[in-house]
Amino acid sequence: MATATANLKEVLAELTKKPGVIAACVASRDGFVIEGLTSEEEFDMDALGAFTSSALIGWETFGTDASAGGPQMLLVEFESGPIAVSPAGDAVLVVMGNRLCNLGRLRIEASRAREAVAACL
Repeated sequence: MATATANLKEVLAELTKKPGVIAACVASRDGFVIEGLTSEEEFDMDALGAFTSSALIGWETFGTDASAGGPQMLLVEFESGPIAVSPAGDAVLVVMGNRLCNLGRLRIEASRAREAVAACL
């Protein structure tokens, strides 16, 4: 398990090195943060994990009820920057950018990292 955690930290570290990315975390489906990194001093990683996993589960329920399948990614743009939320195996990957972060780049990087995160768990 220590190796998986180390690998997970490496995946998140690579994400947070990308231009405009200020936080990346992996949370369990019930919202508990498994691992997270941020460049911000005061950042509530626990709240990020809890809210985003809850949102993803809500959209999964909608997809099932609407026969649309599960969401591959949730993208939300806030005044302070975008956030990408993706299922990653039995967990949730969250990548958050600042207002200078390119939304398309955030989406691509989150998609690439999602498979690596799932492999670590």
